[in-house]
Amino acid sequence: PLGRMRTTTSLFAQRLTLISGLRAFTTTRSAPRRALHASSSSIVFAARATPDANRDMFRDGPDAGGRGQPRKRPRGGRGNGGAPRPRSDGARTHVNDRLEKLWEGQDDAPRSSAPPPRPNLMKNTHGGALAQAQIVEVATGNAPSTTAAFANMGLTEASMRAIHEVMGFTHATAVQDSTLPHIMRGLDVLARAKTGSGKTVGFLLPAIERLAKQGAPRKGDVSCLVISPTRELASQIGEEAKSLLTYHPFNCQVVFGGTNINSERKRLTSQGVEFLVATPGRLIDHFESSNLARACQNLDVLVLDEADQLLDMGFRPSLEKILSYLPTQRQTLLFSATVPKTVHQIAANALRPGHQYIDCVGDDAPATNLQVKQSLIVASFHDHLTLMTQAIEEHQAEEPNHKIMVFFPTARSTQLASEMFEACGKPVFEIHSRKSQAVRTKAADKFREARAAVMMSSDVTARGMDFPDVTMVIQIGVPSAREQYIHRLGRTGRAGKTGKGLLMLDPAEKFFLNGVRDLPIEVLDPAIDSQVDQRVRKAISRINPDTKAQAYSAWLGFYNGSSGKMKWSKDDLIFAANNYALETLQCESLPGLLKKTVGKMGLKGFTANLNIVSELGGGGGRGGGGGGRGGGGFGGDRGNGGFGGGGGGRGGRGGGRGGGGGRGGGRGGGRGGG
Repeated sequence: PLGRMRTTTSLFAQRLTLISGLRAFTTTRSAPRRALHASSSSIVFAARATPDANRDMFRDGPDAGGRGQPRKRPRGGRGNGGAPRPRSDGARTHVNDRLEKLWEGQDDAPRSSAPPPRPNLMKNTHGGALAQAQIVEVATGNAPSTTAAFANMGLTEASMRAIHEVMGFTHATAVQDSTLPHIMRGLDVLARAKTGSGKTVGFLLPAIERLAKQGAPRKGDVSCLVISPTRELASQIGEEAKSLLTYHPFNCQVVFGGTNINSERKRLTSQGVEFLVATPGRLIDHFESSNLARACQNLDVLVLDEADQLLDMGFRPSLEKILSYLPTQRQTLLFSATVPKTVHQIAANALRPGHQYIDCVGDDAPATNLQVKQSLIVASFHDHLTLMTQAIEEHQAEEPNHKIMVFFPTARSTQLASEMFEACGKPVFEIHSRKSQAVRTKAADKFREARAAVMMSSDVTARGMDFPDVTMVIQIGVPSAREQYIHRLGRTGRAGKTGKGLLMLDPAEKFFLNGVRDLPIEVLDPAIDSQVDQRVRKAISRINPDTKAQAYSAWLGFYNGSSGKMKWSKDDLIFAANNYALETLQCESLPGLLKKTVGKMGLKGFTANLNIVSELGGGGGRGGGGGGRGGGGFGGDRGNGGFGGGGGGRGGRGGGRGGGGGRGGGRGGGRGGG
């Protein structure tokens, strides 16, 4: 008992020291303002009416330094029967200087108060691709379809039957009408087109027509190769291709990571593949370990879908490697929602001189769908999950047939929020890169089919994926870029329907607002409902400690990448992360971090306030699930602690790196556990 008492006393002293340090740190920083209504236990988001009032929203407490730094959460106001906590009298007095300048675009350097000019994508500022292109600008408007009938396009009977009978289309969308004539002439095309505009059919249909009219390729040859940035988008393209091929004697196969590559090899060999959809990494795996590279030597059409996202995700070296395997005499199509410098550069390498640049968006088109009402809440990190829950519940009450998508910056924060939501007794679909592909596909399909549902996701579903009838998109934390904000928002308001978008930022993340000042975003003044807050805090207390530890590590890594823009030093970052762990996640002590993880983050010289461990405990190693390395999807999707899941290493009796309880334990021994 005395030993346990000493251990408990030591942990208590450690926690007290950390919290005391956080208090000292945060009292010299700004405390994000909590604006509360006079009295209400219901969910209230009151919108301010004027631009001046919108700027007033960005005002913090009297001792704030304007940096939006983390704070020690005040404990007052809890447990008072749902009555909101009182507003601080000085809540609007001091921080305006820097934040008002930020809203005006004058922070740190003189800037014009006018919104920054949008880049003229028709101007050849990058050379290369556009210097060799024939430019076609198309005014597509917001119309989902045109008067151009597929029946008048000279398509084969098999394609017409598939379009009418299987897909239910009679007329082309504006994007299809603009691109099909050029593609069907065999020209290389760089097309700027928004997601949800029908561009998938726009590049699949002419490739099918080309193959149908020139005759079947040599047995085993791939005629059309489509490269997609994500597994989900690849699956969706494959489904549309199979629908269009219903009455054609051609096969479509889809290959991507997270599945058994040997099964894919057998399928490609036994069933044949005229149309192949692939993610870059898995395609290279096949090129290097099978005969697929040889099968692509007579390739007719190459498509890079969501080209800007492919490059944003770091796939440029992979794309260049893929191009080295392919014949130069081919038709190449690049479809991209934006056309930054990186897309021009890859286009210059992939497309032939004289290709067509078709702008289906236009410089004067609104960056976001005008039918989507956009809103913004600025509140402390600590309050994000509570405000998210309130926003979801309010929308569910307003819209019985709701479809809500919530985006988070990391897979682990997605997992944490999903577990919290489930602990509140609410069903939720969860999609992120830490889930196996089978689980992700099943969740996406169920969300599509559901009449009313909530899905929490990382950016694997932000672009290209078609989820019909999404009524609201919530974005928690700073998006990686303006384009990412727009693409996430594009999951709602599709096909002429209305939708809502809500962005939630911490005051330290307001640097992002400089890049979206031209968008019609309405600032909301959130009221914290203490009853909802209590439910959320109670749910967080029940979350698996390993989930919290992983969320802490991911949070630290993500904001380490943004700390410069947030004007945080490394010490500021670590204090903020520790505050997040101890206060928001309610961890009993600081979660451990591996030395190599800290090194990769560039924090080796800042370890005094970090808990460095030689190995991660709880949950065990890379086996798990039911024994063996494969148990539970490679350790239960790298599991609920350490790198694994719960039931032993190789063979199910422990040993190795499996298991469920740190070193030793049960009959496991070694680094596993019983």
